[in-house]
Amino acid sequence: SNTLSDTGTIAANSPGFRGIPQNSQTTGYTLALSDAGKHISITTGNVTIPANSSVAFPVGTTIVVFNDSNTSQTISITTDTLRLAGTTNTGARTIANYGLATLLKTKSTEWVISGAGVS
Repeated sequence: SNTLSDTGTIAANSPGFRGIPQNSQTTGYTLALSDAGKHISITTGNVTIPANSSVAFPVGTTIVVFNDSNTSQTISITTDTLRLAGTTNTGARTIANYGLATLLKTKSTEWVISGAGVS
């Protein structure tokens, strides 16, 4: 059993507590370490996962991507591996209009993606 105590206020935008803080983007976006535990709301331009050699997200990092548009968006990866959950399929993935994808870093150079409207 674990106990969490805090002397401050735990707000809805505090990662890991009550909400998933938003990073709103309106053009193509490359993920940054500061996105860990957040959700990216994107309207145009797609999302890129950088190589571990340039941005070393810790294993276990989770990032949610919401396609806040009426057109599909692509999530691509530079040199590492992006695997579609439950399959052996790797590579860039598409998020349908208003789809939602969860990215989970499972190994130093591997991410898994799943969600509604992900193909």
